[in-house]
Amino acid sequence: MKKRNYPEALKVINQGLKIAEDPSNEKNTWNLKKGKTPKMYRLIVIGILYSALESLYLYAGNYEKQIAIASETITRLESAGDTFNLAGLYPDIGDSYLRRNKFDSALFYQQKSLYYYQKLTFDDRKFEGATYSSIGAIYEQMGNIDLARENYQKAIQVSEQHDNPRHTGNACLQLAKLYQSLKEADSVFLYAKKAIEAFTRGGYEKEKA
Repeated sequence: MKKRNYPEALKVINQGLKIAEDPSNEKNTWNLKKGKTPKMYRLIVIGILYSALESLYLYAGNYEKQIAIASETITRLESAGDTFNLAGLYPDIGDSYLRRNKFDSALFYQQKSLYYYQKLTFDDRKFEGATYSSIGAIYEQMGNIDLARENYQKAIQVSEQHDNPRHTGNACLQLAKLYQSLKEADSVFLYAKKAIEAFTRGGYEKEKA
């Protein structure tokens, strides 16, 4: 993905789906978590592979294909009872609509992400802050500065609670850029400093550049 080798990525995902969609491969499943059956595990893997496929089309900019695959992914994840990956899927859909300036749809799907995050245990909500950052970005593009700031601050709070320095840093950076657009220099400096501190704490040197 980093090298934008989409054809190779597509090939690998489709190979994985061919294996996972064959029920006979359930017999090759071992060391499952308590309460998980081979069939349940296979359905979860299928859902994850569809999520990867959906993300591939998002990064490639093929939004129509991405939304079509996302719809199928939702069905697969729901059938597997995979709340965790549903919470992670909906932000991708929201980002797709945001890139096309469809703000109402973008907000709807980010809110769906929060709905599923609320069903998870605390330890499984490590990436929830990114959804609040995405909501802040939507409101910022809509020109609603108060709600943009509120959601960026919420993203920082949630990410810090879950000890996620990358998402903390990203949210601080978005807030710094918001204050820069408002020409509030003291706040720009404050949140830029917080972003650098978060990235340093997490060892994310590239984000500091």
